[in-house]
Amino acid sequence: MKLKLMLLVILSMALVSCGDQTPAPKNLIIISATINGAALTDGLSGVQIDSEISLVFDASVDLDQLKAHLSLEAEDTMVPVEVLLSNAQSKAQITADLSYKTQYTLTLSVGEIGASGESLQEGFMVNFTTAEDEIIRELAPCTNLSCIETLEVEDQGQSASFDFYSSHPILLENAQWETLRNAVIVVHGQNRDADNYFTYLTTALRNTELQNNTVLLAPWFKGESDANDQDFYWNTSSWREGQPSNGHVRISSFALVDSLINILVDKSRFPVLEKILVTGHSSGGLFTHVYAGANFSQSIHSAIDFEYVVANSQYLYYPNNYRYNEQAGTFFEPSDCAGYNYWPLGFQSAPSYLNGLSPEDFNGQFAGRKVVYFLGNNTSNDGALNTSDCSATLLGSTRYQRGENIFTFMNAYYPGQHAHTRSIVDGIGHDGQGMFLSQEFSILLSEKLN
Repeated sequence: MKLKLMLLVILSMALVSCGDQTPAPKNLIIISATINGAALTDGLSGVQIDSEISLVFDASVDLDQLKAHLSLEAEDTMVPVEVLLSNAQSKAQITADLSYKTQYTLTLSVGEIGASGESLQEGFMVNFTTAEDEIIRELAPCTNLSCIETLEVEDQGQSASFDFYSSHPILLENAQWETLRNAVIVVHGQNRDADNYFTYLTTALRNTELQNNTVLLAPWFKGESDANDQDFYWNTSSWREGQPSNGHVRISSFALVDSLINILVDKSRFPVLEKILVTGHSSGGLFTHVYAGANFSQSIHSAIDFEYVVANSQYLYYPNNYRYNEQAGTFFEPSDCAGYNYWPLGFQSAPSYLNGLSPEDFNGQFAGRKVVYFLGNNTSNDGALNTSDCSATLLGSTRYQRGENIFTFMNAYYPGQHAHTRSIVDGIGHDGQGMFLSQEFSILLSEKLN
């Protein structure tokens, strides 16, 4: 009994002792370090003097303690910095008066800088060098959703705004992009989620180590609910067909992408640009398919190599009245489906963007351009597949089969003439993220942009 009582007393004392202890504050971690939205890495060069550095922590920080542990040094001289906190005091935004052609060292030393006494256990130090002058020649790619720009496009004396995500600030007048040899334009799907597709392609470019020599653009074809009075918008999905916008300025969605390309081919801004790849998934794939044949940019800018990657579109353009019978393995001309050859499935009732271009000229242009049918062969769970309209079902039984059928058609009717190819992603279906983050797409990017 005495032994049992003694154990109880010792255990009680231990519990009291533990209860009296105050838990030690956890360590503080830097989640990300960016400069103007791009990753802040050691040795970064070409930094603009009006840059903003952001440090994001995993908890709130104390502003005074943060300032006490933060320093910016240039050639053994301390540079005054301004620090603002946001995001519940967990994000520090740092600015300073920088000079051209100068190397700086930013240091955040270890110490208790958390708002609740948390300690930064691992210091942070990075060196960067500012640009030679006011001309921007190189920047690390912007990879987050703050990377959005607005292009003002004028038509007949009126203008409207067109938003797009961009890995580089292509609208800057004082930029000469000396490392950007490639451009990728990715078009969103029916949900108009340009932000998601910008993220998918940002990851794909990073996976292939192409992010530093490729500018990525993701245009946003807004619906009326997302637009303000000065924006281009489309009440329906007609944006994917090149139809004019609604609102006070009516411009084809094709013409707006042409406007982006006009910037990219400007040698005073992009002196080394060689290739432009346009791609899109689902409805973005339809846009890409018809834009490949329709756009005037490729003809005008013949020195640029254009490629078009059509991912999982269920609607596809046919240059004549014939369709493929999967069961018979033959082509036939449908007789019981009115309007099956209307745009964008055929040339009838083509948009005003194509005024002056004959069907024959369009079809020759379409066949001669480099188009890749990028097809996921998982045909299950495709709730978005149109199986009710005869004009759609004539294209094929599944989204994957529709891609196969148009490729078979091009081989049959344009043998040795067309520049279309096909690439299959095994096991992926109607999934933009799965398609663009696949190994097959990485291989495709490496082949096209290297």
